[in-house]
Amino acid sequence: MVTFKQTRKKGVVQDVIQQIENAIVRAELVEGAKLPPERELQGAFQASRTTIREALRVLEQKGLITIRKGKGGGSFVDPKSGLRFGENLDLMIRLGQVSLSQLFEFRSNIEVLAFESAIYKATAADIRHLREIYRKMEWAAENNGGDHQAFFEIEKKLHRTMAVLSGNPLYGLVLNTITASTWKVMRFLPNSETEMAAALADWHDILDAMAKGDIHKATTVIRAHHLNYRRVYETYLKEKNLCDRTLAQAMEDVG
Repeated sequence: MVTFKQTRKKGVVQDVIQQIENAIVRAELVEGAKLPPERELQGAFQASRTTIREALRVLEQKGLITIRKGKGGGSFVDPKSGLRFGENLDLMIRLGQVSLSQLFEFRSNIEVLAFESAIYKATAADIRHLREIYRKMEWAAENNGGDHQAFFEIEKKLHRTMAVLSGNPLYGLVLNTITASTWKVMRFLPNSETEMAAALADWHDILDAMAKGDIHKATTVIRAHHLNYRRVYETYLKEKNLCDRTLAQAMEDVG
């Protein structure tokens, strides 16, 4: 059970915020846990109702809790770090503070690090699981006239699984967020049988390298894999006489 201390006379709202935030970080309040009612928080912190409500509002803005109204409502621990990061990233793209080309470059560099870690830690069972996903990619490429959307959705699963295998949740947070943004771009690009065949060949080589523990080969292939998509993207911009900012606006319109 979490025990809160009486707040200081100065900076009362910030003190309430800090104590609840610390309890979440220390896992004294786990995801899904319901905070005590406002009246109990007032007593624990020896603070006014206005102070408690302001603190809860700030915690919700930070993405640490969700406030639900009505029957069964209240304040619930609901960390949304990835969501906030994604919202901020989308805003930076729309404002032109980060170009989509820079996003592709950053993703490539981060994913190479994640792959290195995943290859060190992957078990034989992990590699078998990755190969099962790969076979689904093959099926999507060979059936229904080459289902591009299904194919690349499955490929996203391969990328996400590699991030999980890295054992570092930060890779998952960053890569899942960036992948969500780059996937919006992929919908605009020409997805031909040639591109699917190239992706299959890349993943075949990556998984073979993983099975052999060849980190250099696997990371070399994933760099080339990203470079290919970046070239396709830049060629598309040139052919359509577009710029990063214009495409970002088009992405926003399509949603």
